[in-house]
Amino acid sequence: MAKELDERHELITAGRQSGELRIDMTDSDSIRAAFEKVGKFEAVICCAGHTICYLLSAICYLLSATC
Repeated sequence: MAKELDERHELITAGRQSGELRIDMTDSDSIRAAFEKVGKFEAVICCAGHTICYLLSAICYLLSATC
């Protein structure tokens, strides 16, 4: 996600173990401190957890659904 967005936007990456900022999503003080450090921003994108990306058509096929 970051690679795609970084071509057109200024990104500040954050994560539990990597990124420019360290954030523990289970700790509201950690999140608050990161937002205060960044200052004003226009958007937040959260991609928490372990995921695998597929094309929508592949997901529909795997789920035997009609999209």
